[in-house]
Amino acid sequence: YDLGLWLGDGHSKAAEITCGGEDFEETLQNIDWATKTYRKDKTAMTIKFQEGFLKELKNLGLIYDKHIPEEYYYDSEENRWQLLAGLIDSDGTIAKDGSKAGTVTFTNTNERLAMGTLYLVKSLGIKATIIKKPSKLYGKECKPHYDVSFKTTVKFPRLKRKRDLICDTQDKRTLMRSVKKVSECESVPTMCIKVDSHTGLFLCGTGCKIGRAHV
Repeated sequence: YDLGLWLGDGHSKAAEITCGGEDFEETLQNIDWATKTYRKDKTAMTIKFQEGFLKELKNLGLIYDKHIPEEYYYDSEENRWQLLAGLIDSDGTIAKDGSKAGTVTFTNTNERLAMGTLYLVKSLGIKATIIKKPSKLYGKECKPHYDVSFKTTVKFPRLKRKRDLICDTQDKRTLMRSVKKVSECESVPTMCIKVDSHTGLFLCGTGCKIGRAHV
């Protein structure tokens, strides 16, 4: 969870995160890292992780290069949910009403981090999309950003104001994928596999395509 917070709102060269005053007290309580200090200004709070957090970031190669380390994609389901919670609590929004109510969106200008978040979400069996959009600041074009969007009924955020916006039900469209095209291809030697699941289903590739094969 703490890593997710840092990837979203952390300083790229330091073991610090900055969050808005609205969420400060709750964020401070949610952080798992035992040793930390904080300082306040008029609109935001900065939390500094101490005693080894910076060393961990360096060991993972994350200083000046924010991304989700590969080993985290294959961690336990619970740990992946907690990592996602940190990412959404820091750089995520959840739609309040309308047809998109409950839609979770992670927004970042870091393409590598956005693509990693997309893969993380898909690894949890959730349908997700990513869209590249132009960004403007005071009417001036700047670096584009990436929106990773998805829906789930799992109330995974730790921030209450975000957790409460997760819907209890999903419409079928958010759970379904469609086949756009089927093309004949040349037959090649293959090897069939079967995973240890009564359905025989598995996810494969960076796009987490669904497969079904039998020995």
